Amino acid sequence: MEITDIVLLIIIGAFAVRGLIKGLVHELFGIAAIVIGYLAAYKYSLTVGSLFKSFDLSEKSLSALGFVIVFVVAYLIVMIVAVFISKIIKNVSLSEVNRGGGMVFGAFKAAVILSVILTSFISFMPKESGFVKTTESGAVSGFLIKLSPVIYDIVNKFGGSQVNPFREEKIELEPVDIFGGDPGQKALEKVRESAENIKDGAEEKSGDIMDKIKDMTREEKDALAEKLLAPKTDQ
Repeated sequence: MEITDIVLLIIIGAFAVRGLIKGLVHELFGIAAIVIGYLAAYKYSLTVGSLFKSFDLSEKSLSALGFVIVFVVAYLIVMIVAVFISKIIKNVSLSEVNRGGGMVFGAFKAAVILSVILTSFISFMPKESGFVKTTESGAVSGFLIKLSPVIYDIVNKFGGSQVNPFREEKIELEPVDIFGGDPGQKALEKVRESAENIKDGAEEKSGDIMDKIKDMTREEKDALAEKLLAPKTDQ
């Protein structure tokens, strides 16, 4: 396992433990902050990124930079509000479900945040760099850098048609594309192929049988008919 993956797992684990301690209520605010931050970044990333045109960056890099800035600002604003609300409900006891849910959502929140950071960071680096290659090949980091582009594509599907700053090229994403295709459609295609193979085999066999019958003498045909029509006897 790469050192990058180990560091990422430690961070995700730390967030999970923090969620276990804080509880589900607090972590739900964190998830809400991520959702609001992502939607705000999607809407205003180009506007904010254009403020940095003097840095001579590509359009995709400006979009990625604007995305990170808006995401962080929106996330912090929501979390500040969450702190005040958490103080109001701090006397609420934390059940096992609350703690367990907090741990799961804490890990998920860390994964999304790390995904945004990684994909934004490598968008500024050449594809041939060692860090990019190591990140893309890592078990954990490789998964995380695929997460943010997919989320962006999902938002793009329902919210507009902006160029995804985390992809090399624009794609038309269907919901089934996230999971590598429609399993139901693939199953139907397999059934259809099997049915066609059975049909072809049956036609071939029936053709062979008809040819053999044509080559039989009259006596052989009568004997075959008599055998087929003869009643079966119990052994």
